[in-house]
Amino acid sequence: MERRAERRLVTCLFVDIVGSTDLTLDLGPERMKRLLDRAFGAIASSITERGGTVEKYVGDAIFALFGAPVAHADDPERALRAADAFVSWTRAARAPVAVRVGIETGEAVVDLDGLAARQRMVLGACMNLAARLQQRAAPGEILVGPGCYAATTDTAVFEELGLRPLKGFGEVEVRRLERMTDTPRPEPAFVGREPEMDALRSAFARAAAGHATLVVVRGAPGLGKTRLANEFTDR
Repeated sequence: MERRAERRLVTCLFVDIVGSTDLTLDLGPERMKRLLDRAFGAIASSITERGGTVEKYVGDAIFALFGAPVAHADDPERALRAADAFVSWTRAARAPVAVRVGIETGEAVVDLDGLAARQRMVLGACMNLAARLQQRAAPGEILVGPGCYAATTDTAVFEELGLRPLKGFGEVEVRRLERMTDTPRPEPAFVGREPEMDALRSAFARAAAGHATLVVVRGAPGLGKTRLANEFTDR
């Protein structure tokens, strides 16, 4: 059977736990495992609570995805808030480990059939750039690529770090997340969907004329079904 793959706008997040090798020598493998389990649990909870998906664990690192299988209009902001939450957790909990994070937004091809086994393949430059940013981040830093920055300028404060050489990308404009703001995110303009809107208008006119009418709006999660219905009722 052919696997389902879709081109999606996604936000990729890589987080690495720093200092685990040295701590293993100090604490021993049993205590270190308990510490890592606690840290991974806090990180995974921050991600899933904000609508992200933990794609895979690789050693001391986690790769997470926002925008697939379920997409939200504010996925880049959700990724930043998740990262900010678990960086704050490591500080507040006085954990003996720190994290470094890289985040980028862009188009990628996503295999949607491997979710349960965490085997979904994501192919796109944004994933590779997020990984490069994570490798360049210092402990406690969240580094953000141009795509994620452009999508979150209304909801976050960044420090400009200028052009940084990243392997495979040349020089890239990099920002460090300083803090999230409480500014409400403006809702994006409703564009297109005129054939669907016309179908809803037609169904409404039929119902208003006294004919029972059933309308079914269906589509993949995150496609905009609720937004379409809300726009129609508002109009």
